[in-house]
Amino acid sequence: MTAVPDIQILLPKHKVLWLLKAAYGNILVPTSVIQEVQSNTMDQAISEGWLELLDPDTDYVMRVDEIESRSGIGLSRGEEACIALALQHEAHPIVTNDREVGAVAKLLGIRTEGIPSVILRASNSGAISKEDGLRLFHEVSRSTCPSLGEFMCLYELFTGKMMNVSTQGHSGLSQENSLSG
Repeated sequence: MTAVPDIQILLPKHKVLWLLKAAYGNILVPTSVIQEVQSNTMDQAISEGWLELLDPDTDYVMRVDEIESRSGIGLSRGEEACIALALQHEAHPIVTNDREVGAVAKLLGIRTEGIPSVILRASNSGAISKEDGLRLFHEVSRSTCPSLGEFMCLYELFTGKMMNVSTQGHSGLSQENSLSG
């Protein structure tokens, strides 16, 4: 599987680049994005051959621009390039935590996944333990503020327990139930 991460996913503070390899195998990154986030880890990934730098063709960038115009969503050039690259190379998913990137991608029929999915995929592949996955998720979530739904999904998948959300006028968490019955 090949994925295209957006710029926020590649920020070195998240330290998730190696997880992208474990989760997806091959990664495509627009050259415009790599210029903003250059790091030794990226240089190593490029030399190992699992991260490729490519520029999307103008036709694909124009398709993304057209969807942006129709939807009223404004993306950065780097975000546009990520979506265009995914569209051109049929590389799914786009790995993003950005709602606007996700909305434009969805309008173009491109699936997206967030950092929780990357962590879960890496854990399922054996690249990291569930405990390390949870620890990494908490570290990353401090700066990306994932939604309650993403947290609940990760909690359930890592612990095997279901969290019930109270619907009594607030979004507090109530009791836990085992997923196994």
